[in-house]
Amino acid sequence: MLRSLLSKGSAFGLLKQAIAQASSPVEAVAPALALQSIRPLSAAAQASKAEDIIPPKNLFSVHGKYASALFVAAAKAKKLDVVGKELEQLEEVIKGNAEFRAFLKDPIISPAVKQKGLEEFFKAAGASDITVNFFAVLNENGRLGRAEKVIEAFEDLYHEYKGEVKAVVTVPYPLTDDQRTELKQSLQGFLEPGQTLTIKEKIKRSIMGGLTVDIGEKYIDLSIATRIKKIEAMLKDATLE
Repeated sequence: MLRSLLSKGSAFGLLKQAIAQASSPVEAVAPALALQSIRPLSAAAQASKAEDIIPPKNLFSVHGKYASALFVAAAKAKKLDVVGKELEQLEEVIKGNAEFRAFLKDPIISPAVKQKGLEEFFKAAGASDITVNFFAVLNENGRLGRAEKVIEAFEDLYHEYKGEVKAVVTVPYPLTDDQRTELKQSLQGFLEPGQTLTIKEKIKRSIMGGLTVDIGEKYIDLSIATRIKKIEAMLKDATLE
């Protein structure tokens, strides 16, 4: 829903309207709305010990701390799958829409105006309260520009919780269904018993051909660009001799 709305332009249009309509009353009201949104998430984080809800692993970065707080809040509300799906779609939107990405990162746009725009955007998208509240927290704390990193950290926790191993596959062009199936079968050897594999596809023209795979602590580079670099290095060494 988040992805489809933005692709049609309707939800992002609401963001633009919010910026255009910014005035002193908006500036005064939006911080209060953000604070109201923060309270449920903060309460969820504080109550996590009492209910034994803890993230599946410790993340010590700033992004990881935000992601961990979101994980706890979503788990308490029994909406981990809902939030996980929303953030997956939102990540695609941020990476695929330069205008939306600029809106999140622009330091000139005040937090109050951003809050107003985000509320309209999420309302149109039908996002869950957990996601809406969390982005209010990021906005209030000046972290909207790092939303991608926070989402990536949450996905790390979410996949760990689900017993999933994420493989990030970088290719110059989208894989066909047959290629995707063959790749998934090839990567099964990296899994432990009980684990399942999820593949995240990234398009990067500069690798020219082939692919790279980032799975767990392993990185496999089978790209044509890397092969060319190796050949160039060999030719350079041969010339020096």
